[in-house]
Amino acid sequence: ALVKAQLADQLGESLGALGLTQVQAGQLLGVDQGTVSKLINGRLDGFSLERLFRYLNILGSDVEIVVRRKDRSDGPGRLTVGLV
Repeated sequence: ALVKAQLADQLGESLGALGLTQVQAGQLLGVDQGTVSKLINGRLDGFSLERLFRYLNILGSDVEIVVRRKDRSDGPGRLTVGLV
């Protein structure tokens, strides 16, 4: 859920930077305005990670998934989503 929220935040930032209305964003993403509203307002139950990745790609962002071994063995690994 946290990763979805972080990805949705990135989507919101991308849409804001492009200066699109929700209707225009929906046309670009291939969804209706209501779906864009759900994304922007964090109602993410119906959205898979893959769908959010695809939307970010459409908006001009590269999405990278990197898995690497930890240097230390003290505790579990961590998950990070960031904007570069």
